Amino acid sequence: MSRKNLLSDIRIADLTHYRSGPTGTSLLGGLGADVIKIESIQRVDGFRLYNTLDPKNPDFYEMGSYFNAANTNKRGITLDLQTPRGKELFLELVKQSDVVIDNFSARVMGSLGLGYEKLKEVNPDIIVVSMSCFGQTGPWRDFVGFGYVFDQCSGAAAASGYEGGPPTHMMAASDVTAGITAVYAILLALAERRRTGRGQFIDMSQVEALAFLLGPQIIDYQVTGEMRSRMGNHHPTFAPHNTFPCQGDDEWVTISIQSDAQWAALVEAMGSPEWTADERYGTVLARKKHESEIDVRLAGWTRGQDKRNVMTRLQQSGISCGAVLKPRDLLDDPQMEAREMHRKLAREFVGEHRYPDFPLHFSDARCEQRMPAPTLGQHNEEVLGGLLGLDTDEIEKLRQEKIIGTRPLR
Repeated sequence: MSRKNLLSDIRIADLTHYRSGPTGTSLLGGLGADVIKIESIQRVDGFRLYNTLDPKNPDFYEMGSYFNAANTNKRGITLDLQTPRGKELFLELVKQSDVVIDNFSARVMGSLGLGYEKLKEVNPDIIVVSMSCFGQTGPWRDFVGFGYVFDQCSGAAAASGYEGGPPTHMMAASDVTAGITAVYAILLALAERRRTGRGQFIDMSQVEALAFLLGPQIIDYQVTGEMRSRMGNHHPTFAPHNTFPCQGDDEWVTISIQSDAQWAALVEAMGSPEWTADERYGTVLARKKHESEIDVRLAGWTRGQDKRNVMTRLQQSGISCGAVLKPRDLLDDPQMEAREMHRKLAREFVGEHRYPDFPLHFSDARCEQRMPAPTLGQHNEEVLGGLLGLDTDEIEKLRQEKIIGTRPLR
């Protein structure tokens, strides 16, 4: 019996760009939704311009690994929403969609005349998601931002970094947090609509999506009246709790000791070296006090060993330990391979590559990478003609008027 496509009856008009929105809509496409990504030749998704394989190639905007990874499982069209005809066609698409999602600044959709009230006129059941930087209200409503802004303004960056050092920008990890939060919101809204028949507007702040995860730090401050200093890889109470060098260039393993029993197991795994008998390391509190010394000595033990061997040995002893895997390690890691983490997809301009698959394995449903990211305007004829009913002459006129196209204007 074939597995179900859980969202096969759902269509999503996707106006998101860069990483946060596209990451979420890619997952929805992996669950079976018909996700139609909308760009324009006047303003392509800026993620197309990141990390391109060959910036001098005239097709470089199709060769960006970041864009290709974030936009799988979608059809792609171009529409100039600043033209009357482009807006008309977008509204026709909205009539046949279940969800409209954007991650523009709060003012954009209203300025285009495509705010929630307008979209609700043409489709009363529509679910609209606005995942702006700061949300639709407040003094920072119209400010724009990327993941680096979300990291800082959410409080997450201030809590991250090494002792005595500055905050870290966290490599825009908040983008993925925001994307998954949007998926959660959409699935809840779809369930509510199925129950009541009503759509709704979802005002989502990407900064708040990450700030929500800072609950422990916020509560800690309210209880103690103090802000904990940055600790790098250390922990407030566990010691040792750090990343240690292993055999090879830039190879590491993490080790976390949470109790006296785990410390005894680590000592035994190391062969009970003489230094471990020092009474300064005999209790949890004592080890925390002298963790810098322990880190140096423990690094001396791990340095000549393979990181996976250290992980296996310590895990078997009941110790929290993980090899630090690089992206290239993930491609041939036996655990990832056993779980079929990567799926091959072939895409024009870049060829066949393995893409990380979704970490959800349903017993009776599919959630997987289905197709590569669309090339610019790849599905114009398929969507505008097949779905919206335009004939070839109308589509050609749109192309001549530069309302649609397959190459950026600049």
